[in-house]
Amino acid sequence: MFGIDSIRHILQRVSVPGARIDYEFPEHLAKMDRWLDDKRFFTPFQDKYHQFWGRPSVPAETYLRMRALQQQYGLSDRELCDQVGDRLSWRRFCRIPLNKPVPHPSTLSKIRQRLDTNGSDHMAELNEHLVRKAAEEKIIKSRNKVRVDTTVVEANIHHPTDSGLIADTVRVVTRLAKKIQAVAGDTGTAIRDRTRSIKKRVLEARGLAECIEKVLRLGDINLIGNEAESKRWLDKYILPPDYAIN
Repeated sequence: MFGIDSIRHILQRVSVPGARIDYEFPEHLAKMDRWLDDKRFFTPFQDKYHQFWGRPSVPAETYLRMRALQQQYGLSDRELCDQVGDRLSWRRFCRIPLNKPVPHPSTLSKIRQRLDTNGSDHMAELNEHLVRKAAEEKIIKSRNKVRVDTTVVEANIHHPTDSGLIADTVRVVTRLAKKIQAVAGDTGTAIRDRTRSIKKRVLEARGLAECIEKVLRLGDINLIGNEAESKRWLDKYILPPDYAIN
């Protein structure tokens, strides 16, 4: 495998004046490179890679580092392979020698499928090791606390109102009375079902409440204590035509 000194020597001989060749790591990639040197990150791959038989595959370290770049920059498999092939710093980060080809996108897909067989999730295991290492290096602190999003979001619920509670009471009492009658048999007392009529009364009460609210919003009109004027305003501007005030 070519070292960084060998790469510098080659680039000096084939360099183009004015061209920029990025074989050095940016700061964030240098930190990722040091982190991924931890051998614990390769634990999820140990049982999936056979050392003594089969065609040699992409090394586990190379695959892991390519996946890290893919997650960091939000790339597809094809975009990732193109970038690694074009940028010497990324090739060096992925531990791919200059005399070796960059893995094909279909190869990455096959490795991913092989690692996730039998219901396993290699990315979840990698994340577990990542969190543990971050805790060891005091980057994150675990205090056995759970963060909960308590943002208040208005829900489409049935808000309790006086008229609504009365209607619910009528429905519940009627249902219980029918159950009692079914158990006790014919007692000579008829049970009248008021659920339909109470629904109509509730709608009327809600309509009247909305009308009163509209009246109260008319702040420049003094209707307090003037029954005739109040009725005129209700009949003319607020109440529906089929609603009569006794």
